[in-house]
Amino acid sequence: MKQMAVGKVHRGDTFTVAGHEYIVLDNSGAGVLALESDTLDCMAFGKANDWRTSAIREYLNGEYLDELTENGIDPERDLLMQNIDLKATDGSREYGFDPCYVGLLTLEQYTRYNEHIPLANEPWWLATPWGTPEGRSPNTFSSTYAWFINTSGSGGNDSASNTSYGPRPALLFNSSLLVEVESDGGVCLTDEKLTAIADKVAAEIADAIVSKFRGAL
Repeated sequence: MKQMAVGKVHRGDTFTVAGHEYIVLDNSGAGVLALESDTLDCMAFGKANDWRTSAIREYLNGEYLDELTENGIDPERDLLMQNIDLKATDGSREYGFDPCYVGLLTLEQYTRYNEHIPLANEPWWLATPWGTPEGRSPNTFSSTYAWFINTSGSGGNDSASNTSYGPRPALLFNSSLLVEVESDGGVCLTDEKLTAIADKVAAEIADAIVSKFRGAL
C-alpha cells in the first residue's frame, strides 16, 4: 500500500482510509465524491422515506461518522458537506435538500456514475423517495416507498421499513486528504518525473524523424 492525495485517485479506483474502502466516483477539484465499496449491515431506511428524518441518516451521521472520527478523520478538515437532492421519482421537491457529511447516492447520481460502481453483496438504499405525500402522480402519492439497488445493479422501490437493504455511504472528501491505495510494486512516479520522461521520449521521436528525413535526401 502507498499513500497519496485522494484528489489524485482516478474514477473507478479504490482507496482505503479510516479502515474503510471507497470507490472514487467524481472529482470536482475541491472534493472527491466516493462510495463505500460494499454495503454495511442491512437496516430499515426509517419510518418513512424522508431522508431528512430517517433512521439511516441518523446512523450514518452519528455512529458511522463517529467511527471514522475515532480512526483519524476530522470532518471539518477532511470532509465537505453534501447537499442531498431529495427530488422524488415524479420530480416533486417536497423534501427539498439536506446538508450532511455522510449521505446516500440519489437515483440521478446512481445513473450518472453507474459505470464506476461495482455490484454489492446486498441490495442497498438510495436517498431518493419513490413518492411524497403531496406527489404529482397517484402512483407516487405516498411517503412509504424509497428507491433501492439490487445486487444485479437494477433498481426498484420498497417500504422504508424493510430491513432487507443496507446503507452504502457516500462521502465528499477533501482532495488533499492522504489515503492508501494498492501499490503495483513498481516505482511511484511523480508528475515532474512523468513530464521529464514524456519530454525525453518526444525529443527521441523528433530526432528519429529528422534522421530519417535526412537519410532520404
